[in-house]
Amino acid sequence: MALRHLNDNEMQIYLDGNLSSENTWIPTHLENCNFCQEQLKQYENLYAALSNDRDFNLSENFSKSVISKLREEAETFNLQIWYLVLSVLGLIIGVGTTLYFTELKPLLDGFTKISEVLKYFNLDELSVVKNYVKGLNIDFTLLGFALFIIIIFSAIDSFIMKAKHKLFHS
Repeated sequence: MALRHLNDNEMQIYLDGNLSSENTWIPTHLENCNFCQEQLKQYENLYAALSNDRDFNLSENFSKSVISKLREEAETFNLQIWYLVLSVLGLIIGVGTTLYFTELKPLLDGFTKISEVLKYFNLDELSVVKNYVKGLNIDFTLLGFALFIIIIFSAIDSFIMKAKHKLFHS
């Protein structure tokens, strides 16, 4: 007896009488497994109901409808892949630009200065932050420009996503 239940494909192979040498275990399993026996009864009832319903016909446009929906799903998937690629590329460019225009050494020095200051607790929080920012040597013009670019790209992304939503959900 098999250690698992029959899947849909194996059940249909049995009902169609297409047992191969690989599937000779199926009848034995069906004799011993109550769960699969119940599933088999449901399949037999479905087959009987389908064979009695001879007047059912698909519409003439059924295949065209299915194919168009498959194409839409493929296009949506392709768009998702492109969004993922562009997001990763944007992240790489953002991190690369940040690392290019800022040095990591002042950042690390700033952290060590804060930790030294906090050991003594002699300075209030505002002066700690002020000393930390001075140690970073940040170009606030560049930082403001980067923030402006991020806001612009966020607005463009929002506009594109709204347009995409209207296109696919209308």
